[in-house]
Amino acid sequence: MTILFLIVAILFFLGAYIYTRWRSASITKDESGKIADYATILQNLAVFISILVAGGWAGYTFDALKQKESAELVYNQLKEKINNTESSDIKIEVEIVNYQSELAKNGERTKGLIINVTIANKGIKRIDFDLADLPLSVYKVKAYEDKLGYESKMTPKLIKTPYKLYDKDSTLVHLKQWSSMIDSKRTLSYFVTVTPENMYYIVFSTPVSFKKDNSIATEIPDDLLETKCSEDETCNWFASKYVYIDDSNK
Repeated sequence: MTILFLIVAILFFLGAYIYTRWRSASITKDESGKIADYATILQNLAVFISILVAGGWAGYTFDALKQKESAELVYNQLKEKINNTESSDIKIEVEIVNYQSELAKNGERTKGLIINVTIANKGIKRIDFDLADLPLSVYKVKAYEDKLGYESKMTPKLIKTPYKLYDKDSTLVHLKQWSSMIDSKRTLSYFVTVTPENMYYIVFSTPVSFKKDNSIATEIPDDLLETKCSEDETCNWFASKYVYIDDSNK
């Protein structure tokens, strides 16, 4: 674009010089005609190049505006997604099943409680969950009015491979870390045995750990990548649910 402007400027000054020579009284009539022809040619050439420059500049400006609009759109979409990180879903669902444990003592009746923790990552950052500290707790609670306490507590593991029964060399393998990728939805499933006619309080709680996904090519400003949790706060993923185990439940 700069070169085109330079060419137009040279043609302009050259045309001005030819025009000055043409108007000069010291040249002959034949020379005057030739100079006039040259001036006309240069004038037409300058006009043509000016049109090209104007068209190129208009195209460049239009393209720059489109790029700016596109960048603003991407920026706003990223900002919305980052804001959605704080509204990413985590919920607990339970299923009560008839399950009499063979390991129950003194003829105690039991049921099975399947606990599904579903996590939907709506942000643009990977979320890492520390499962080593057993984030799921199942409390057997007793309550009176607004006072509540627990009688016993279970902390089931997210099992990858269970024990092999009656094999003393078998070991249980459980997941100690799990990552929720961007725009993903996964369910972590747990199982415990419970006793009928009791209330249970289920809690899933683990610290927040965000990591930028390097697969996103767009440069994201650092201010957008900051979490909304300040240094004085404890940011935890937290979900809880009460469930009553009735003898009639199936």
